[in-house]
Amino acid sequence: MKDMPFILPSDAYDVTYRDEVGLISTSDFIEHEGMTIFNCRPRYPVFGGWASSFEIHYKLPIADRLHKTKSGVHYVELKVGQLALDAITSSFKMDIVLPETSKLLAHNYNKIGFKTSILTFRTNLGIFDSPVIQITSNNVLDDLLGDEIKIEFEYSLTQSFMSKCFFLYMVFQLLFIAFICYKLVRAFISKLIKPSKALDKKLQ
Repeated sequence: MKDMPFILPSDAYDVTYRDEVGLISTSDFIEHEGMTIFNCRPRYPVFGGWASSFEIHYKLPIADRLHKTKSGVHYVELKVGQLALDAITSSFKMDIVLPETSKLLAHNYNKIGFKTSILTFRTNLGIFDSPVIQITSNNVLDDLLGDEIKIEFEYSLTQSFMSKCFFLYMVFQLLFIAFICYKLVRAFISKLIKPSKALDKKLQ
């Protein structure tokens, strides 16, 4: 196998393709009928029975996929999986991470052979959990991927900002109280030590 064709969204940009060694630049883009075919060429030829591990990263314009209704409900529309031509995906997993402090309302993906789980995720610098929709399956044919999922969720940027500010305020308050307690305990201990030293001098 000299190349592996993948169908990317027509508005995909900033595409990177890497394997265990690093970035690979030997690939081709072909625009055809409103879609972009990305021919990934492995660093080394893949023969029968051989395995190749790689990653494809790309960005999409968020304004074309994230929308807000008049009632304030947000919804996002994404394709599940990336369609690979004439290939079988042995283990498929897709995580859709919603904004921090958002509330998942519903999704419309209930395809046979795919398992949908609702999880939570927190970044290293995150304060609150983020809802995650995880879609998994095994031995997936190429024609089973590429369907669209619609996710509805509630999210308020102002509420999220206020929640984080309140959390930080409470943390600083607790640190201040802990510091005051530390100073009081230290002063109390120092008062107990001074009389004992004066008593020792009298005994001498």
